[in-house]
Amino acid sequence: MSFGGFVLCISVTWCLIYLIHYRYNNKKAQGSLLPSQPQRHAGPILTRGSTQISLTGVHLRVSTTYFNALHDTFAGAIAKRKHSTSRNLISGLYTAGSVLSIIGALLAIGVLLWTWATLISNFITPLIAQPHANASSSLNGLVRRAFDDAGSQVAPSGKSSGSLPLNITPIIPGVTVPMTHFPLLLIAVFVSQVLHEAGHAIAGAIESLPMTSCGAYLLLFIPAAFVSFSQTGFKNLNASARLRITAAGPFHNLLLWWFLAVFAMTPLPGLLGFFTGYKTLNGEGVVVVGIAETSPLSSHIPTGAIIRAIDDDPVSSELTWTQRLIIDEPNITEGWCIDVSALGGSNTCCTPSKSTTDPTVCFTSIDNAVQGCLDPINVMTGEESADKRCKSSSTCGAGSVCSLPNPKETLTRIVFQSVGVERDTTILWKGPRDEIWEEVQVSDWIPRVSFLPLWAPQLIGTFWNYLTMATLSLFFFNLLPIPHLDGQELMESALEVAFSLQNDAFIYDIEALETGDGAHETTRRRRRIKDKLSKGISYGTLGVFLSCIPLVAINLMKK
Repeated sequence: MSFGGFVLCISVTWCLIYLIHYRYNNKKAQGSLLPSQPQRHAGPILTRGSTQISLTGVHLRVSTTYFNALHDTFAGAIAKRKHSTSRNLISGLYTAGSVLSIIGALLAIGVLLWTWATLISNFITPLIAQPHANASSSLNGLVRRAFDDAGSQVAPSGKSSGSLPLNITPIIPGVTVPMTHFPLLLIAVFVSQVLHEAGHAIAGAIESLPMTSCGAYLLLFIPAAFVSFSQTGFKNLNASARLRITAAGPFHNLLLWWFLAVFAMTPLPGLLGFFTGYKTLNGEGVVVVGIAETSPLSSHIPTGAIIRAIDDDPVSSELTWTQRLIIDEPNITEGWCIDVSALGGSNTCCTPSKSTTDPTVCFTSIDNAVQGCLDPINVMTGEESADKRCKSSSTCGAGSVCSLPNPKETLTRIVFQSVGVERDTTILWKGPRDEIWEEVQVSDWIPRVSFLPLWAPQLIGTFWNYLTMATLSLFFFNLLPIPHLDGQELMESALEVAFSLQNDAFIYDIEALETGDGAHETTRRRRRIKDKLSKGISYGTLGVFLSCIPLVAINLMKK
């Protein structure tokens, strides 16, 4: 899906929403005997029993009180078991969750500060180094030319330059992840939010805090879930209870991440795949699930083909597929026996002024004695190419030398086996290796029966990875002490506990006030310190977070 297609899809969705809204309002107006004025703004468009749907701009909200009775029943059952073992275990679990959330908040702030400092350093360092670079530009040019003439290789810049601190890569559809993954990403985020809000609801029931409503909303194209409590009831709870309720959401995200990570390391995914009609290739390669329609590879590699190797490196799984194309450098362990007369015919393609339209490639003998221009397809592919592999010229016949293509030619051999074909096929790709990874989708699983789709395991695996990433990201991001995030209330409650500012500390008796008891002055002093500390942390974190946004954008533009 292109960016234009994505915008079109969002536009059509909102047009349909407003069309339904318009038709419903018309039907309601026609059914009424009283005259009505047209609405000037979009408000509640449907109220059915305990559920209300409202529409404002590009904000669609569904709110319900249907689950309030269930929440109250659960809260009552917990309250009746006030001193039971099960009640103490549940309360202890969420108390442990609040401790883990505080630790997570400290880690989130630390990572944010580290990222901010590194981004600032990456932004300022080139500006400081620029005068020195200008002063020595001529010397650097001579040195670079000397190294280039000597045949030195420069590492691909895309693998290191522009990388973010701590290997953090922002998820940007169409930039860092394919646009086709965007729906899966949104669903993963929404599922994580539902589990997050369920944590708040359960913890609220444990603390006997009534739930006023719950629901979901759609803001442009971002879905989200919510749970609402009585603000008065929440503020009347002591700080420890508020801390447990606030931390319960991120704690549920952490539990979900732990479950997904542990489940993936067990044999259960393999068993589930087997019972649903799929099997793994057992390290024999990866199956091609799909290829981008605009890719030149789409006309050469059929869907369902099993890719065995990249160059001379075997591909045994999706992990090694990614490693071969993204991390590893090209690896050709053996050359090809080439006739000396053919190799020495012409070497015009071996010069820096080689024409970009020249299909030939510069081959050089292993001992660097001779070089020449040849068609790489005739040398490196075909059934006979495997019989001509060599490690030294001594293994070649008379009049032949063992030769390799120039590394600057950026050639990549893809070895695969098509469905119903016994022999492997080898094709050549000329260009960046990471483009192969971006354009070809592969999987470790193949169907045991023909009618099952190839893409199902790959789709489930991608969603599983996004869900694992989304729930952990939501855990840390929500714990940042920024307004409208859980981290803000978590910090407020934690500081109240730390400064011993429980609610009963603010019950002033007249006698104590008349006698000038200093205990209340101490409490007020602690609250002032707590308020100043809270505001400082909150505003400081917000400032650092907002300043990171343009710095990340600049960092990505450099890539």
